[in-house]
Amino acid sequence: MVAVVMRTYERPIMLARAIASVQNQTFRDWTLIIVNNGGNPGPVEDVVRVAKSATPCGDIQVLHLSERVGMEEASNRGLAATESDFFA
Repeated sequence: MVAVVMRTYERPIMLARAIASVQNQTFRDWTLIIVNNGGNPGPVEDVVRVAKSATPCGDIQVLHLSERVGMEEASNRGLAATESDFFA
């Protein structure tokens, strides 16, 4: 399995496009970890719910951070949330 770590902050349209890009890959054994870096959780949950219903493949998890921690720390927290040996 490949873990895809994706950071986001207040960009729901861009997030929807990025999720669709992962879902459209021919490789299907993946888990997508979305790290909401201190943003409003509502829009992120809405985008994820729509994405899951549109293309039910792979696994999508959301990690909500209570405050912005920077790009590197958000990535590290996303990596810590999976047990996969392979990351993208």
